[in-house]
Amino acid sequence: MAVAGDKEYIKFMRSDSGMALMITSTLILFVTMCTMMCCQNLLKKVPYNYMILFGYTLSMSVMISGICANTKVELVLMALFMT
Repeated sequence: MAVAGDKEYIKFMRSDSGMALMITSTLILFVTMCTMMCCQNLLKKVPYNYMILFGYTLSMSVMISGICANTKVELVLMALFMT
């Protein structure tokens, strides 16, 4: 089922560069979550709320894809069907 691009992505996410991307993604996620909790007035202003939402969504998707790349396919599919 996996294509060549998927295998390259999995290899990248298991490397040191992939780990650095995961750490950066986690830090961005933490910063955006703290911003949403502490500066709620920014969530009501138009350009800032889109930037915060974009940062949160992008960092969460990178984190989830990295976790899925480092997990067995059977476990990921099991989690998919259980939800």
